[in-house]
Amino acid sequence: MTMPQHATRGFMALLTVIVLGAASLLMAVASARIGLDELEAGYVENGGQEVLAAADGCLEEALRRLVIDENYGLPTAPINLIIGSSSCIIEVADQGGGGRVVTVTAVRGDFTKKIEATLAVVGGVVTLNSWQEKSD
Repeated sequence: MTMPQHATRGFMALLTVIVLGAASLLMAVASARIGLDELEAGYVENGGQEVLAAADGCLEEALRRLVIDENYGLPTAPINLIIGSSSCIIEVADQGGGGRVVTVTAVRGDFTKKIEATLAVVGGVVTLNSWQEKSD
């Protein structure tokens, strides 16, 4: 038994619509997935930048306090500080002769950044010798 010609054309048209619809759906899902991945990457980048800014702010505060008191943070008891929605732990290590190493670890949610600065403190003057972001 053969199908009439108009039924065959109708079946081919329906099959073409289904295939094109499936392909369009796959492309839309792929585009949405790429968009979500980009949003997540932006969130991670923004969160990392914010916590790094907080760590830098905590370091600035430690330097300010060292100008006021050369013995700030000594002996080596960590100091907790809150900046915005981030918390910082400041550790000051004495290197002798006015030399200090200040390590700041900032945490905000799932994000953590650590920076370390070496400096000299003499007569209320703080000289920053190096600053670097550390990885754990």
